[in-house]
Amino acid sequence: MTLPYKGARLPGPLGTSTGTLGGRLPGPLNFKQVEVTGGATKKVKTVAMPPPWHNSTIKRVRSVDWPLSKDAPATEDVKQGGMANCPVAAILAALAHTPVGRKSLDGMVTEYTNAPTKTVLAGDTVAELNEPTKDDADYKPQDMEVLSNRYFTVSFWKGEIPDTFYVEYSDSDSIDMVFMGSRPNTKRVLWPSVIEKACAFHFGGYDEMGKYKNHTANDFWELILGKKPQDVLAIKDSTDLDKIRELARAAPAVPTIAASKEPGHTEFGKVTPDHGYAVLGLKGASIELYNPAEPKTISLSAEEVRRNFQAILYGNP
Repeated sequence: MTLPYKGARLPGPLGTSTGTLGGRLPGPLNFKQVEVTGGATKKVKTVAMPPPWHNSTIKRVRSVDWPLSKDAPATEDVKQGGMANCPVAAILAALAHTPVGRKSLDGMVTEYTNAPTKTVLAGDTVAELNEPTKDDADYKPQDMEVLSNRYFTVSFWKGEIPDTFYVEYSDSDSIDMVFMGSRPNTKRVLWPSVIEKACAFHFGGYDEMGKYKNHTANDFWELILGKKPQDVLAIKDSTDLDKIRELARAAPAVPTIAASKEPGHTEFGKVTPDHGYAVLGLKGASIELYNPAEPKTISLSAEEVRRNFQAILYGNP
């Protein structure tokens, strides 16, 4: 929900060199999958669940059997969940929008199947999850251990990531992610949730990752992509509209995100304040942006972008 700054702090360093908007050519896309062998003697991997971000949603931890991906990663796969981590969602959506970004995502995640895994929850986490429903006669308590048969690895985290996630409490078998999710019904995939969970492991929990005043978009960019962003355009009233259009025109080839202004400085009903959007490109006279919180695509003129946004961050993996 929030793309944070401290005062006029931008989501990345202001470089003095514009660099190049080129990138390496993409190769074939196919998330790597490894079937673990070893039979009955196979050792069960035990992994602690990262603590949740605290919100009003009644949660449970369960194994989610969605596929990692059904085809190449797509921008619409990314749906921000109920925590303030729009930099992660915007970055993933921008990567999925570009050939070079999809190639980067393809090499970032590996799926391990036939791999017994035990997710262990801390006692205080279990107590927190059970508290809202403890007086409900029909409630199903959260187990301290959740078994699954699959895990993932992500390039920037040294450890296994089980296919266990925080989902909305339900008496049925339906699954609604509490945090990062995916498009509903037709193409629910896990790759955005897996990368977000790797970020949660890196920061010590979803609770710490969601403290948006402590972590800028630049921090997430460098963590996920392994390098600092190429540059940031600080948008002012005097910013050349052609420069904004130039970056939008390059966005189908260069991962690009935009940071909206603070509350009271965006046009009501048009742009969410303090929020991160993936820049999709220039269509006619309009700049298209993807809002991962809705999720939906919006179209703005260059003048509207200048009025409502404070920065554009971009760069190749």
